[in-house]
Amino acid sequence: LDKALLAISVERRSAIFQRWLPRHAGEIKRLSRPSYVTRLFPWLLGGLGLTLLGYLVLFVFNCRLRKAVETRTQELSRINEKLHESEERYRTVAEDTPVLICRFLPGGEITYANEAYCRYFGKTSEELVGSSIIELIPEAERQTVMANISAMTMDSRNQSHEHQVIGAEGEIRWTRWTSRALFDAHGEAVAYQSIGEDITDRKRAEIELEKYQNHLESLVKEQTNKLEEKVTELERMNDVFVGREFRIKELRDRVEALELKNEN
Repeated sequence: LDKALLAISVERRSAIFQRWLPRHAGEIKRLSRPSYVTRLFPWLLGGLGLTLLGYLVLFVFNCRLRKAVETRTQELSRINEKLHESEERYRTVAEDTPVLICRFLPGGEITYANEAYCRYFGKTSEELVGSSIIELIPEAERQTVMANISAMTMDSRNQSHEHQVIGAEGEIRWTRWTSRALFDAHGEAVAYQSIGEDITDRKRAEIELEKYQNHLESLVKEQTNKLEEKVTELERMNDVFVGREFRIKELRDRVEALELKNEN
């Protein structure tokens, strides 16, 4: 820049200075080089602008993110409230129903039992939750019951079965259960829910009826055997009588032949 200015005539250079520089600056023979701060200032200003822009973008992003989180939180809160209300309705229905309802884990640990279930087994909810359903089943049937429960799959979630249980007074009673298996996203059983009813009276009636039928069958078989023996005896006696008739007839024929012979 200095060499370019020196190449211009003094008059032309003075005209340029008078036009572009303040009048009190006087005649300048040599332009000074800009300082380091002067050269760095545009970069600092640009960096500051980018920094402010970044903060502004981050601020807007944080505001939108905060709003999205608040919206999602409110949605989850409403879902939780509805879920809680649904659970309360289910619990109210489950507690008021006279049927036995329980929920348990794959190993048999009870996680929920309604009031009817507690009364039936003579235990409180606190005593039942955490215990095992196996403890309420006679030892002879435990393996069969657990095998039936474990046999449920995603294609066959429901199952009905009857088995004995140990009642509140320690007596053996009969119950009928409808169980449903609950599976996770991987197809693994995570819990079971069973609804039961007492069928002791019906089962005892069936047992008594079966005993009576067996008794009648025994009587019928016994009478049938006696009749068969009588028939056999009659057949034998008939054979005896028939043989006797043949012998009498044979003797009569001989007597008549002798009489004819004497007459001649």
